[in-house]
Amino acid sequence: MEDKEERDFKRRKISATRDFPPRCKNASSKVKMDSKSDDAEESSNARKRVEEILKLFRAACWKLIHDEKYTRRIDMEAYNILKKNINFVNLSCHQFGNIPGVNVGDRFKYRIELKLVGLHRPPRNGIDYMKVNEQSLATSIVDSGGYENQVGSKELIYMGQGGNVAYKKKPSEDQKLTRGNIALKNSIYAKNPVRVIRTFKSHTVRANVMGENFIYDGLYM
Repeated sequence: MEDKEERDFKRRKISATRDFPPRCKNASSKVKMDSKSDDAEESSNARKRVEEILKLFRAACWKLIHDEKYTRRIDMEAYNILKKNINFVNLSCHQFGNIPGVNVGDRFKYRIELKLVGLHRPPRNGIDYMKVNEQSLATSIVDSGGYENQVGSKELIYMGQGGNVAYKKKPSEDQKLTRGNIALKNSIYAKNPVRVIRTFKSHTVRANVMGENFIYDGLYM
């Protein structure tokens, strides 16, 4: 039998409010530079790595389009090609806070690009998380627009993952307090920052075959 806290949480909206400037440094970073010049150089190098991996990925996409050797999931085909590239560097590390080289406002054509740069790893799930001292904590969320989430300029009321009925002819369902949802709940109490990626619809089919683009909105607490 479920306890009262779990029953209440199923109907409680998960709120994450931005609590500091979006371009703040990652407080959990293990690397501390001795001077501002070193810090600026490291930031510049990280940005170049992100730009290079995205450049390689998008070049693979365009080659598939040009050669007409692609299916509906051109993004996944390009990703598999990219992994075989000798210059491929996996930036998909698992960490809290901002990702070095990724700026607030950066836009991405495909969801797999979020994985490539380390923003959000799961290809479908809306919540990414990791375990710290045997406790699951959220690292990032993707607001897909498929749920009844409420969005403001400084606040996102996130309904959790699972039970998405926005595109189905069935009544709304309670979220289950498992996996990503419990990780996000734990993060509220642990007060660890969570990366938020918004989904917005593309106005041109050529911009993305899936009809969606993504934008990194910063850290929320």
